[in-house]
Amino acid sequence: MGYGFRLISQPGERAMIDADQGVVDGEAGRISNIDRKKYPNLIRVPYPITTMKDGAYSTDHSIKINGWESLAGKPYKVGLLKGIKSVEQKLLLYVDKANIVTLSDPEQCMKMLKAGRIDIFIGGSQIENATFMQSGIYKQIRRVGIVETKTLYPWLHKRHKNLVKPLAETLKTMKSEGWF
Repeated sequence: MGYGFRLISQPGERAMIDADQGVVDGEAGRISNIDRKKYPNLIRVPYPITTMKDGAYSTDHSIKINGWESLAGKPYKVGLLKGIKSVEQKLLLYVDKANIVTLSDPEQCMKMLKAGRIDIFIGGSQIENATFMQSGIYKQIRRVGIVETKTLYPWLHKRHKNLVKPLAETLKTMKSEGWF
């Protein structure tokens, strides 16, 4: 399309606020059903860019998770990353609020698991490729299941509404040509 861009990594909630307020131009990948009342200035690009699996991670390999429902009624202390609203909302349906621990970054979650301060961490499976996970420090932490698979879409600030359809077409072409 002839545009350059810079991908900035921010905590989930901060990224959404900045995108909605126009501090940044948009969000590279978010679920399709964000809170439209909370983020009225964002427009979804109608072409999915990827899917993401929310995994359950633990040092207790006897735990088996298959969907959100498998957490119901269990005494697990569960960690999640701050600002990942879709995970937080679903978790509250199946886990007692007193057993939910909100943490600020992925490595902090792994440290809490390793120390036995939480039983399970729920987070995107891309964490498995993080440098700190490859180092061997957290080798006893494994994915013990998947709670959900999500489709992610780009979102643009409304000032870029003229780019929504061309970006969707460009992404479709890129995918058909094997670029992603």
